[in-house]
Amino acid sequence: MTSLEVYDGGTAFVAGIQNFHYGEDFVEIRDVLSEELAACADGRFIDPTGEDWASAPNLLRGHQVLVLLGDTGTGRRTAGLRLLQDLCDSKRLHEFEPTWSRPQVRLLPPVAKGHGYLLDLSEHRPSEDFSRDLLAWARNRHVAVVILGAPNTWEGPGADRLKEQTVLHFSPNALELVQQELLAFGSNDRTYLLHSHAFADVWDSNPKAADACRLARIIRDAPDPDVERIIAEYGDWESWLSANFPGDLEIRVLLWSAAFCDGGRRSSVLDMAEDLLRRLGYSQEPADILGGRFTSQRLKDAAVERYGDRVRLSPTHHGLASAVRRHLWDEARLLDLLTAWAVDQAARLPADDAERVVDALLDLALLYRDTKIINRLRDGLMTERRPLAVQALARAALDPRLGRYVRSRLYTWLTGAPSQSLVDLVADICAGPFGEHEPDMALVRLHWAALKTPDPGSEAVARAFVTLATAQPKIIEKVFAWLDTVKSERAGIVAFLSLASSGSGVALLCGKHGQALADRIVRQSIILAFCRSLTFTETRMVAQAAIEAWVNLVEGEHLSADASEEVLGAVLAPWVRDDVISSFLPKRPLNPTYFRDRVFARAVQLSQESARVQGE
Repeated sequence: MTSLEVYDGGTAFVAGIQNFHYGEDFVEIRDVLSEELAACADGRFIDPTGEDWASAPNLLRGHQVLVLLGDTGTGRRTAGLRLLQDLCDSKRLHEFEPTWSRPQVRLLPPVAKGHGYLLDLSEHRPSEDFSRDLLAWARNRHVAVVILGAPNTWEGPGADRLKEQTVLHFSPNALELVQQELLAFGSNDRTYLLHSHAFADVWDSNPKAADACRLARIIRDAPDPDVERIIAEYGDWESWLSANFPGDLEIRVLLWSAAFCDGGRRSSVLDMAEDLLRRLGYSQEPADILGGRFTSQRLKDAAVERYGDRVRLSPTHHGLASAVRRHLWDEARLLDLLTAWAVDQAARLPADDAERVVDALLDLALLYRDTKIINRLRDGLMTERRPLAVQALARAALDPRLGRYVRSRLYTWLTGAPSQSLVDLVADICAGPFGEHEPDMALVRLHWAALKTPDPGSEAVARAFVTLATAQPKIIEKVFAWLDTVKSERAGIVAFLSLASSGSGVALLCGKHGQALADRIVRQSIILAFCRSLTFTETRMVAQAAIEAWVNLVEGEHLSADASEEVLGAVLAPWVRDDVISSFLPKRPLNPTYFRDRVFARAVQLSQESARVQGE
């Protein structure tokens, strides 16, 4: 603990420092939510195929570490959570979310005895030291750990060291899985479709768990229980596209544009098509345009139907737009061009059409785990279309497939020298659904935003702290704790000023109408925070504005005048001969009936008392 002299007859101490991370290598823990365990429930969970699964529960119980080795999309995560749930109880399950260059046991955070933890190492090859240390770590802490490994990376001495604790994981039976998913959806009336002969080839192909779940959603959402159309949609309308895909580039581009802006304005789709043609090096002179086919005919040739000023792909082919987008994204050599084109459209189209394009891009990013799309959306939208960027990245941050990557990026984007636009973007994301669902993770990123923001008075950062603290009042204690550590002091100052600059924030600090100011510890903590804020040149003006806002709240009778007089008088006492106090003084003779004037008088009195004590 550290102390700072304050003009309130005592010394304020702030303890309970929370650990934060200052490099790019660290590991967070997030609680597994109840909705994430829905697929693990008895009556819904389907055992994976393969001989190894039967031995998995005993291996985990005996070694406390188990590796599920299988391809992504085979249901490894669900299986791992099922194992941990059976061993540790559903309320004791967590997931490690590492941001590291290589796995290191020393980075693992404190854990709770008897709890279960999931660790996805699909993208990392473990070292022998890591595997050896992890076994000892789990045993000594009496926890269970399930590791998700992928065949292309789980190899070498580290993998050999955990060979005894490794089981091969395969997808469950697809037919059984689809049937259970339909029952869970409440679509019992459609389970009979699964036994149609038309599905024989689907079952013979042994779909992965992810594909089986996708098929279940298609069956659930299909407008009609038409097996042929359901199978066609599951196959991304391959037969339809083979038969109807335009040979003319101009028509193809219209089809692609409509797929990205399905249901959007006709003018938006036409503009998108024209821009993509230009990027592809296809130029048209005005005479070519006027001498060619009518736009209505070109739209018809592209299977685009018109409804007033709106257009969409054939509504009788459910899911056709997403299928067209996926087929286009198979053109790997042109993905950079296509991504840049789509993001640029989102930055300039009317807001509702721009949202359609962003949703289409995000679906591709989540499907293909395409992180380049995420980065492009960030860079292309965070200035001109920040609400759209916030909406897209917040959705991605909570996605079970891509969320771990996006949550990590929200941290690492701030570790260098981020622009104000980037800081504000991350702050807005933390203030939304991400902060609501993952408040602890949001606070870590917001702490870094406060530490790195070029503008300590950023409205976005202030709004995020107020929003998060309103939902999680315990954050107030952490803000005061940051002030007591060298590395976090700036974050603490920015966070405090974020709260102290608005009525709702002041209510969080002081209670309704300032009742909490009756507590001497609360007063001292606030005085300490204001004093530190005024000490630094970069935050002084923001602190002065916060003090002015505080005075206005008192004059508007939203805060107790007596307690606030003591607080603000103590804050201003060290500055009675400085420009800080001069900016606070009224442009008229002092009048003790005014609150502002009484604060000044109290500041002068405390300053004189301090000078007299020091002179003794």
